[in-house]
Amino acid sequence: MKALHLLLAASLIVPLALHAQGKDALVLSSFEGDLARQWGGVHTKLETEKAPALVKEGDQSGRWSNLRTNMWLTLLGCPADWSSYDTLTFWMHADRASGEEFRLTIDSQVNQPEKGNYFIYTFRADWTGWKQLSIPFSEFKKVRAPGGWQAVSGLQLSPARREIPAELVFHLDDMKLVASGKPAPAEKKTEVKTDTLPARLARIEQFATGREGGSSRLVETGNDGRLRYTNDEDGNRLCDFSYAGYKGGGVAIPDVPAVVTVHPTGGDDTAALQAALDRLAAMPLQANGFRGALQLAKGKYVITNSLFIRADGMVVRGAGAGFGGSWIYHKVMPVIKDPSGTPYVHVPVPGKGVVPTFITQAKGAGGFPTGVEAKKVADITNDLVPAGTATFAVNTPSAVKAGDEVVIVSRQTQKWVMALELGKVWKPETFALQMVRTVTRVNGQRITLDVPVTTRIDTRNGYATGEVWLVARDKRLRNIGIEDLLFLSGFDRTKKDKGGYYNDENHPNQVARIDDVRDGWLRRCAGFFYSFGLVGVGRSMHVTVEDCAMLDGVSRDTPVNHAGARKYYYNLSGAQVLVQRSYARYARHAFIGNGPYDGGVFLDCFSERDHLPSEWHQGWGHGHLFDSIALQCSIRMPSAANSVHGQGAAFALAWNCLIDNRRKFEADLAVTRRGDLCNNYAIGNTLAGSGLARTATVLTQDGPGTLGSVDSSGKYLLPRSLYLAQLHDRLGANAVTAVATKAQIAGARGIVWKELAAAYSELPLYADPDTAPWPGLENWVVRYPDHGADEKANP
Repeated sequence: MKALHLLLAASLIVPLALHAQGKDALVLSSFEGDLARQWGGVHTKLETEKAPALVKEGDQSGRWSNLRTNMWLTLLGCPADWSSYDTLTFWMHADRASGEEFRLTIDSQVNQPEKGNYFIYTFRADWTGWKQLSIPFSEFKKVRAPGGWQAVSGLQLSPARREIPAELVFHLDDMKLVASGKPAPAEKKTEVKTDTLPARLARIEQFATGREGGSSRLVETGNDGRLRYTNDEDGNRLCDFSYAGYKGGGVAIPDVPAVVTVHPTGGDDTAALQAALDRLAAMPLQANGFRGALQLAKGKYVITNSLFIRADGMVVRGAGAGFGGSWIYHKVMPVIKDPSGTPYVHVPVPGKGVVPTFITQAKGAGGFPTGVEAKKVADITNDLVPAGTATFAVNTPSAVKAGDEVVIVSRQTQKWVMALELGKVWKPETFALQMVRTVTRVNGQRITLDVPVTTRIDTRNGYATGEVWLVARDKRLRNIGIEDLLFLSGFDRTKKDKGGYYNDENHPNQVARIDDVRDGWLRRCAGFFYSFGLVGVGRSMHVTVEDCAMLDGVSRDTPVNHAGARKYYYNLSGAQVLVQRSYARYARHAFIGNGPYDGGVFLDCFSERDHLPSEWHQGWGHGHLFDSIALQCSIRMPSAANSVHGQGAAFALAWNCLIDNRRKFEADLAVTRRGDLCNNYAIGNTLAGSGLARTATVLTQDGPGTLGSVDSSGKYLLPRSLYLAQLHDRLGANAVTAVATKAQIAGARGIVWKELAAAYSELPLYADPDTAPWPGLENWVVRYPDHGADEKANP
């Protein structure tokens, strides 16, 4: 009976929306009669208009007001087959030439397991009065893999920005499909193409040099060489990001002596490698915090299941990342039957066939999302603690002393959730933002922390309350390292999508899942073909990922087909994690953070052929930094209403980045502010891409909110790297030389990007893992840049 009711409802709607008009035209909407039965929409109004001057055809038009972004005006009863026509036309009336941008989206799905395939056309209302828009199908841009004009599943019209001024009203009339008689352009086949390394290097050179500016109004170097900060309009200060990385930043990763050595067996090496790891785990912990290193001799290691690191002080080391060093081939065995039905991307599923190569397991770790156990000892009594604050008052200061480790909890309220327009999908009790800190001073009622808070604790306006919890136990693994290894995931090369891209995902998903680790690293490693990426950092703290690469991920997500929760190459779900001097090719999200964690930094990284933005993705990630990275997609510090992703970034900063965006329908850089709840910052970035096909600004806010704080777009500012400058400011030159290379210290812009391009760009695209080592690369080992220990730090 329910199906019958739906069928009858559809039969009532379609005749109102669709009227044949000869073989060369089909009316989609004449805007006559009851518009509510022809058009759907959320928070937008389409009303009957009968004033003669505001009607183009027939007796009435549609009066469109209260326009808001992502609030689509949707055609009901949209026909599925448009293949007999080649042009969409309609009339639109504008009271004045406002320049507002609109997006016309045509959904098109053919047996697609994922939604999100469509055609899109953008235009500006830069006229006054009536104008007929006549849009050939050839002018629509493809997004992912639309099925074609014979498989249309919807039409939507929407404004591009958050909220159009209330006084702007538009009228619509006579929307139809037309067959113009002109031949359709030949369909272009999507191919995996390459360009030359010299062309890549020249492109970097073009936009990396000759664009030096001065300093930012929010942070600059004073005459005494120290950094000086200015608060934004809400009293927040740029965060100190220098605590990211191993041991809290500025500490060199040690070279740990090998105590166990293993050689390839020539068969399945899984058991031998795990036995060697367990042997290392049973050795005594030395005074330096390490048991020693497991050394993998040169050669190929074949494994068929995950390898587990379960004890403190364990380092796994190869003889170099390459076929001439040590490399691990993770075979597809066994095969999972339904990967889409498992949480294999975000949570490892041992025994199901889709698993990381390395997983860390800390026995008994848990408690807070920070990975520690703690008890509440005080309330913060300040009515406002702006982001970037290190000192505040508490009601029981005697409960802590200098040297105590604490968790600062910002307990968000329902009012905060509602102010973010997320009341339908977020619950305040799930957002007790937690920041692990050390008390450095107690003075009367006031305590001072080693690291300023990275979110705004606003009791004054009823958005949050602040608490201090004393850490009782931290059972996370300490001093864990993986280094100098090449990793290949097997995959089924018979599975491809319409664009010719491999799309199998019944195979290993990550090189390393670094969960519940405090003080660890992944360095000098490269991975190929994993469905999710190189590394996921979960509930970990003070981890460094450096001099790494992830290439050619294979999953259902490809440049022509969107599939969520895949190909997050460097994925941070932990606190104060540093990813530096690392490379990505064919990522979905190359450099990304997930969850309500703080203090992540991406420094001097480079990505090619990425097809979705690098961003702080969801869950109020706070106090994060993109520092001097270059990529061929966009950067987003986004917000979203009524989405589980919600406000993805708070008090995040893009600093001196080169954004060479190839997604022509999307802005190069999106940076959002949400009233006095949070701000995000874009300082010194060069936008070299094709954002929105240059028909609109390449710099915008994204979703709800307004544009965040933007300074000197198009000019790089000093210091070259804010992270290294803050490290120098806090700990001195030796801390910089301990973690940086000579190229980073020298400060010449673009050198690190060129080094990464030269090391990885020319490697074969989507080569066959079963035939490795590939011709000409039999003795290949990645060469890494010189460290900066003998250089004078000059960030």
